[in-house]
Amino acid sequence: MHENLFSYVRTAATDAEGVKSRESEVESRLSISIFTLEWQILDIVFY
Repeated sequence: MHENLFSYVRTAATDAEGVKSRESEVESRLSISIFTLEWQILDIVFY
């Protein structure tokens, strides 16, 4: 019983880590695209 519980908790933690890394990946992509968008807007405004 305890082993099953432990493996369940470990699996849940691994899943949470996977979701977290995917979220941070999406966030970094998003911030990069926002950053490039801001630079494009600055280019349009100043040139």
